[in-house]
Amino acid sequence: MDGVAVTVTAQRNEGRKSRDFRLFVLGQCATALGSSFTAFALPLLLYRQTGSPAVMGAGFAVGFLPYLLFGLLVGALADRYERRRLMAFANVCSCLVLLAAPVMTLFGPVPVAVYLAMGFLLTTFRIVTGTGTVTVVATLAGKDDLVRANGRLQAGTSAMDMLGPVIAGTAVAVVPAVDLLLVDATAFILSAVTLLLIRTPLTPDREQPGRPAGDLRGRMRELGGEIGEGLRFVLGHRVLRSVSALMVLVNFVYAGAPSQLVVLAKTHLDAGDRQLAWLYAAGSAGIVVMSLCAARISERARFPVLTLGSLSVVGLCTAALGLVPHYTAALFAWAGVAAFSALFNINALSLRQRIVPDRLLGRVTTTSMVLAWCAVPLGGMAGGLVVEGPAGVGAFYTGMGVLLVLLALGFVFSPLGSVKKVSEIV
Repeated sequence: MDGVAVTVTAQRNEGRKSRDFRLFVLGQCATALGSSFTAFALPLLLYRQTGSPAVMGAGFAVGFLPYLLFGLLVGALADRYERRRLMAFANVCSCLVLLAAPVMTLFGPVPVAVYLAMGFLLTTFRIVTGTGTVTVVATLAGKDDLVRANGRLQAGTSAMDMLGPVIAGTAVAVVPAVDLLLVDATAFILSAVTLLLIRTPLTPDREQPGRPAGDLRGRMRELGGEIGEGLRFVLGHRVLRSVSALMVLVNFVYAGAPSQLVVLAKTHLDAGDRQLAWLYAAGSAGIVVMSLCAARISERARFPVLTLGSLSVVGLCTAALGLVPHYTAALFAWAGVAAFSALFNINALSLRQRIVPDRLLGRVTTTSMVLAWCAVPLGGMAGGLVVEGPAGVGAFYTGMGVLLVLLALGFVFSPLGSVKKVSEIV
């Protein structure tokens, strides 16, 4: 009888986790839809107000600075506190930030500095929700179904990313672009509600749950020790260390691609606002298709083929964007860039979720983010300056693509080359 009771309890827990995962995906899809409006509106507002590739690069760089400033701290906090409430709090804060610009328009033009500050704050709170997402999926999906769960989540959110710019590109013809931010503000509140409805415990496992808080100095010393533990885990694991090194180089080279996409569309492709929206949507469509296929592909290919092969395709498609100044061709090229970037990211994320203990997952996630994205601000700024130079945006994308292919070839003999399938890693 005891065995039957245990089985029934296990089935109930699995049923609850399945229901909570669907609820979590629903909330994340709402956030993705809203964020796609902001991702379309903010660069467009900056471009309309300044017309400067350097300012576009600066905006992209400022949006990544919080990862360097707060990433390690947020990871430690995510391994200390209940992740559901932490994410809900971050969503509410993001909503308040998004309301700033529409309210300011009631009193006059919104300064560029306000848009830059909004990007900085939104990224700060996105670190919390992004770190929480990694840990929540690992809890609700289990270690043996990570690629499939990450693929489903990525497919759902990317479908919203695809839908959002199309709606936003149509809406911007009849409403001010700044008002599109209100959609994102509403979505963050909906996401916060879905998080609070989750019933599965999402508090991280702690080795010493009963430790006294101590004084402020002691707590800060303890927090610093926990941050160091996450850093040591990443740097001490040869595969995670190799992935981080690759991402530093890739992100420095590639940072200019998303930050200059508006410039590419407006000057190289001669695209209007609605065509720009469809370009964003094409990228999201590529992610949706690849995310749905990721689990099946991952079971049939080794990790090095998935990562370095994907990076090579990203490079080829990026080069094509600069070589072929035709809008229709650019739609397919950008879809390819996004799709194979997604395949790389899903497998790298699943690898991390599988091999890292739950008590360290928040810290390792943000440590990996900080190490991988430390070059993004510099790369974004450099990209803006290159585009403003004599070479132009077309040559910039072509050169970027060539460098990405060379990076993929250079890491063939790194520790990444010895990794088995993600599902077989213990």
